[in-house]
Amino acid sequence: MTMQWFAFKTGQEALALRAEQIQRVLDQFVLTPVPLMPPYHKGLLYDRGNVYDVIDPGVLLDGETAVESGPNSRIILLWDPCIRLALLTDMIVGPMEYDPQKVDPLSVSFADEAFRVLTPDRIWSLLTVEPDGPGQI
Repeated sequence: MTMQWFAFKTGQEALALRAEQIQRVLDQFVLTPVPLMPPYHKGLLYDRGNVYDVIDPGVLLDGETAVESGPNSRIILLWDPCIRLALLTDMIVGPMEYDPQKVDPLSVSFADEAFRVLTPDRIWSLLTVEPDGPGQI
């Protein structure tokens, strides 16, 4: 039995999410900026009746911003029943498969490159720890 992962890059970060944590990937999108939000909050996205907070994980993790309008820019809509979050990415690397017994909880490797494991819970905990987290002006 293998575990499905989805790898992407944003800023200088190489990141991976478990495939079941992803609802959809968008290649065309319009972001609505929200005044007075921290730099990692890129705006709101409306998709199929839902509004998502769009987060730049590069800025959230290390301060390096993703390219919002680059030819490879994509939005990853995360699957969570309670929280509507989306991630801005510079490039999609693609799907990967791993044996669950061999996966490091902090990183996975693909094509000789290490990808930091990211989870919706980890993103949410970073957002709520930040002094200027969502909705706190």
